[in-house]
Amino acid sequence: KENVPGLDFITRLKPVTYTLNIDKLNRHLIQNMSDSAQKRYLENAGNTADASSITHTGFVAQDVERITKELGYTFDGVNVPQNNISNYSISYSQFVVPLVKSVQEQQVMIVQQQKEIDVLKEQNKLMIKAIEELKKK
Repeated sequence: KENVPGLDFITRLKPVTYTLNIDKLNRHLIQNMSDSAQKRYLENAGNTADASSITHTGFVAQDVERITKELGYTFDGVNVPQNNISNYSISYSQFVVPLVKSVQEQQVMIVQQQKEIDVLKEQNKLMIKAIEELKKK
């Protein structure tokens, strides 16, 4: 089915910058582990201070999920938590198709606008010519 929304979807997205609270994320991920498994996990996690200072760009998964629901669009670019340990994530490669669709929609608009511009330019030329003819009289 050719039912992928383009501009309706893309224009509703809100790009953001964010930093991850790695300590909080790690605690969330290990909450159901045994104490010894938690200790091993945290030892292998390394220096989280550096990772927490990195600024990322992206979308808020919950916002993307809401937008797709509003549009009635079944979108596989948002991974919704399946249990109390998993978290939201986004598959950015899945945005390529709606982006292509939005470019196609814009191209149709551009072609139509160019036709209108061409008509208006021609009308303008005719009006200038008519004005100049009236000035001669």
